[in-house]
Amino acid sequence: MQYDEFLKRVQERANLDSQEETEQLIEVVMTALAEPLSREETNRLASQLPAQVKNVLARNREEPIPAKQTMRSFEPEEFYNRVKGRLSVSYQRGVEQSQAVMTVVREAVTPSIIDSLLQDLPDGYETLFMREGQRR
Repeated sequence: MQYDEFLKRVQERANLDSQEETEQLIEVVMTALAEPLSREETNRLASQLPAQVKNVLARNREEPIPAKQTMRSFEPEEFYNRVKGRLSVSYQRGVEQSQAVMTVVREAVTPSIIDSLLQDLPDGYETLFMREGQRR
């Protein structure tokens, strides 16, 4: 999937008005997602995403943040709290916007990438990647 299409789909799903808001959302969500992921999984995910999204993941991999070792196990609630805090939105809006981005990520990558991500993440992240109307 090309970046323009990725951006358009996220903007529509997140119900955002501008490209700038959409790009900020993508950056925040992808950064928060990369924080608990292993470097291997981050690289695997990045390999199938548009270059602009890859760059967000690459920046996260390169930053030498000592706390990353302790961040590996944060739960989905912490993920959503990070998104809502970085975007200054309500918790519910953070969940909705995160799911909008992840819906497009799921459309852009192979199912095996999503399966691999879910194995690397703590329990509970399945809902982040579920299709609309899908149940566990």
